[in-house]
Amino acid sequence: MTKMILEALLEYGSKTQMDVSTLFDLAKPQNNQLSEETFCAFLESIPELCTRPDLAFSGEQRKAVFQHLDTNKDGHVTRETFVVAFREKHLCTQGISVTEGFDISDTKTLGKLEVGDVVEAIGMPKSHQSLGVMRLEVKVCKDGSHGWVTLQGNQGTMYFEPHTAFGAFMREISQAISSLQQAGAECTAAISEGFADLKDASPGPLADAKAELTKLRPKVMATLAKVDTLRKKIEEGKKEHIKREEFEKRKALEKKDRQAAAVILGVIEEKVKLAEEVFQKFEECASPLLGQNANPSSHQNPLSVKKQVAEVGEAVESAVVATIDVVKAHISKLPRRRKGHLQRQETQ
Repeated sequence: MTKMILEALLEYGSKTQMDVSTLFDLAKPQNNQLSEETFCAFLESIPELCTRPDLAFSGEQRKAVFQHLDTNKDGHVTRETFVVAFREKHLCTQGISVTEGFDISDTKTLGKLEVGDVVEAIGMPKSHQSLGVMRLEVKVCKDGSHGWVTLQGNQGTMYFEPHTAFGAFMREISQAISSLQQAGAECTAAISEGFADLKDASPGPLADAKAELTKLRPKVMATLAKVDTLRKKIEEGKKEHIKREEFEKRKALEKKDRQAAAVILGVIEEKVKLAEEVFQKFEECASPLLGQNANPSSHQNPLSVKKQVAEVGEAVESAVVATIDVVKAHISKLPRRRKGHLQRQETQ
């Protein structure tokens, strides 16, 4: 939800020529910071401000967005925190060099990123025309250094993927589980090795050590079983999180579809209403020429009736053509595989 809000604000800022700091001022900060109440009130205004009804989140959701951006957990979102939130972070998926300048062939190498390193984007990606690669100026999070990296090679190789808080959290958990499993495996191997060394131990200290090892083996196995159970629960939680995330996306999309359907139907209904009004006028003008009792000769000026009918008839034809054109134009823009409000609107 935070990402959707930030993207909408960036788009609004681009249209209105506002930078991120100016967007922050729209929320009416006090002493360069926003309280939870002020920030949530600003979030409530964003759907209308950015013409994005899909961003009409609940009070609980707005509070969650505030808590997500309140990185210091001091009850405020500062200007600096707000600005930094707009900077996208990327996770290194393949080792890549960091260079001082944009042009790879004419700059020195500052260092190398390893898999798992995180960088913060500075500006927008740029295409290197002669080499056919995408380059990005970044801040390396692990040491604060600045430089340029290649996002995508000329053969399509991707060196980075979007970095998210959830993704980082899951990687940390996976690493912790792997460390536990490795430690358990090493402990089991050490016990087995001890048993092998002490298999012929005679009564005494060595036999006592063998007995202690016998007690340790089930403890280690029980711990490894708990770790495996925890790993399975984490995987289930991950799947549930993905389902909730997809559910929230669908809800947001449905809100957007409802708004779009209302706008489209409003435009079409206006054209249809205009066509109906013109046609009603056509019927009124043509009444002396229609019906079983029609008698054009009884009219004082039958030629004027004929002329007026012809003129109104042209207006009817134009109104109908305009209505059909509007319907065709909107139907052509509808996604063919989406179900819901837009599909029902298309049927109408």
